[in-house]
Amino acid sequence: MRKPSTALAVLLVSSGAIAQCITGTGTPITVTQDSISGPNAIGFAFPFCGATYTDIHISDHGLTFLSNGGVPAPPAAGPLVWTPQASSLVVNTPMICPSWSDSIPGTSPTSTFYIDAQPTQCTVSWLNIQSYGFATPKFTFQLKLYISGEIEFLYGPTVTNNSNFGGVSDNGVVGVSPGSPAVLPAAVDFLTNPVTLDNTVFHQFTLPNTFDMQNDSLRLIPTNPGWVAIFTVDGAGCTYGAGCGGLTLTHSAAPVVNTTINLVTSGITPTAPFGALAMGFVKHDPGLVILGAPVGCLQYNELLVTNLFLPLGASTVTVPFTVPNFPGMAIQVMSISYDPTAILAPIPVNTTGGIELRLGN
Repeated sequence: MRKPSTALAVLLVSSGAIAQCITGTGTPITVTQDSISGPNAIGFAFPFCGATYTDIHISDHGLTFLSNGGVPAPPAAGPLVWTPQASSLVVNTPMICPSWSDSIPGTSPTSTFYIDAQPTQCTVSWLNIQSYGFATPKFTFQLKLYISGEIEFLYGPTVTNNSNFGGVSDNGVVGVSPGSPAVLPAAVDFLTNPVTLDNTVFHQFTLPNTFDMQNDSLRLIPTNPGWVAIFTVDGAGCTYGAGCGGLTLTHSAAPVVNTTINLVTSGITPTAPFGALAMGFVKHDPGLVILGAPVGCLQYNELLVTNLFLPLGASTVTVPFTVPNFPGMAIQVMSISYDPTAILAPIPVNTTGGIELRLGN
C-alpha cells in the first residue's frame, strides 16, 4: 500500500476522466434556446397545490409549467425565461423551478434534455447546459415528480446562476408556485429545511454565481397547503455498494474545489491493526469479488492511491482530503479495514461501499 503524495495531483492533472451521476433517462426532447417546450406527458395525474396536472412544459432556463393538455397555456417565453425573479412565480401559470437562471443549450459537449414519464414518477433532465454568455461551466440538474405530489431537485457539481445579458438576468430562483392569483411570500433558505404553510415557496439568488446547492438534493413534501423542505448535502451524489462487516465511509461536505473535506471511516473492528482509504478514477459497480475475503466484501474502485491508517483501537478514523481544482472530475473512494475476527477468511478484511466525489466549484 502507498500513502498519497504529490503523485495524486499529477494523476488528477493527467486524467481526462469526467463524470456526472445525474444521467439522462427516458425520451430525448427538443428544447431550443429561450423556449418553453411542451406539453409533455407526465405519465400520471400529478397533484399540485390542490389540483392535478397531466402535462409539463420545459424551458432551457430550468423552469417548468404544468397544464392539462396545454390548459392553462404557459406564458410567452421571452423575456420571462431569461429574467429570473421571484415575483414572476405568482403572476403566471403553475410553475416548478429546479434551477431557473439565464441558462441556454450548451455546445462541446452538446446539451441534451430528457423526460422519463413513468406510472408513478416523472423525471426531467437538463444535461450540459451553460449560462448565457459563458461557455463554461457546463452544468446538469434534474427534476423528479412523484405520484404522491412530492417534488425532488437534484443538482450536479457545477450548477450556477450567471449571465452577461444584464443584472436582472444573472439572478437565480429555485421554488414552486400555483401561480396567479397568489401573493408572494418572503423568501426562504432551503438549506435550513424550512416548513411553510404557503403553496408558493422559493429561494432567490440575487448575485451571480451564488447558487449553493451543487451536488445536493432538495425534496419538497406537500402539506396542502404548504411544504416541508428536506435539503440533503450531496444528496445527488453517488454512493454504491453496501460494504460488509458494518464498515462505512462518509464525507463531511460536498467536494468543493480548493477546500478540505473529511473522509470518515466508521465501524472499524476495535482490534483492527490497520486500514486504508483507497482512491481511483474507475468505478466498479457492482463490486469486484476479492478472492479470499469474506462473502460480500467487494472492491468498488481501482486501488490507484491508498492512504494507510492505524486505528489504534478507535472505531472511527477521519482522513482529510484537499479537493483539487478540477471541476467536473470524478474520484472514486472506498475504505478497507483488516478484521481479526474474520478468522475463517484467508483475507480477513471488511470493505465499505464506494463514493463518487464529483468535484464542484
